Amino acid sequence: MKIKIFSLLERIYKKLVVLLVIFITLASIIWYIRLEEKNNAFIISIIYALSLFGLSVYLDYMNRIVYEKYYTIKEHYRYLRWIKGLLDIFDKKEKNYKELNFTIIKLQVFTLRTEKSARRLNFKLSKFDRPQLAGNLDISKFIIIDDKFTKIENEYIKFYNKLRYELEEYINQYIEENKIIKKNILSNDYQMETIKNSTKEWIKDLFILGEPESIKFEKYISGFFLENKNKIIELDSRKNKINKKYISFRKKLIKNINQIEKIYGRRINVDYKNTDLYLTEIDTIKDIIKEINDTIMEIQDNYNAEGDISDIIHNIDILKEKTNSIEELIIDNIG
Repeated sequence: MKIKIFSLLERIYKKLVVLLVIFITLASIIWYIRLEEKNNAFIISIIYALSLFGLSVYLDYMNRIVYEKYYTIKEHYRYLRWIKGLLDIFDKKEKNYKELNFTIIKLQVFTLRTEKSARRLNFKLSKFDRPQLAGNLDISKFIIIDDKFTKIENEYIKFYNKLRYELEEYINQYIEENKIIKKNILSNDYQMETIKNSTKEWIKDLFILGEPESIKFEKYISGFFLENKNKIIELDSRKNKINKKYISFRKKLIKNINQIEKIYGRRINVDYKNTDLYLTEIDTIKDIIKEINDTIMEIQDNYNAEGDISDIIHNIDILKEKTNSIEELIIDNIG
């Protein structure tokens, strides 16, 4: 997993200029000390001045190249910040099976690596949830995730889901055979690590059982993990491998974010915050319009009052068009 925002020269050109200035200065001093005819010292001065002038021209040229990339880098920066936010939890703790599964899917969706992951993700992605699309960003040019690691992620998802399904089937069979009643009929909290590490508490929280029945149920569940001990070890190994990769990737994100902030200073941070503010306001307006529209449609369905609310619906459509226009204008301004 690699991140390429700036070329090597763009990253080191300022340090390179400083080193060259030091080298030229020291060389000039040594040359002067060893010079037998001090009257010819003006030659050293001219060469020294010309060298510094050349370096200043080069520095100005490189500064211009870097700052002309600002609007492209701004989109990169916004995207890197978003991905870092997704992986921030790895700074505090390793994710459990289910959390890691969901994070893999989200990361694959937002790095546009697979359409299957997009279908697995059970929520609608707005334009601003995927910042790379807003700026027509080619992610593959600055975030490089090889197919080998994507394969490791997909194998984990497949392995985890298969084992989770087997556990659910195993538990549900026992529940049906013993006619066990859930405290909440809608509850379906089958997090594997919770069941494995806190079986007694999990049973107590979800089911209506006496002490003998709970102990019997607990032993039954323990049987699953004993029977599938090797599979659990394999799952843990896969999980730990991906966790370590994501922790390393997060560090690279932070390094690149800091590098961008160092080059562009406070401006890029302010632009990022303003962009988020604008997009939040737009989303709020859209939510309000949707809520009003849904309410109107409900009234229309219940009371068949088409004649009475047709003007309101028309006004809502106009408001939608205006919001879309504002959205496009803001995107043009911030992009």
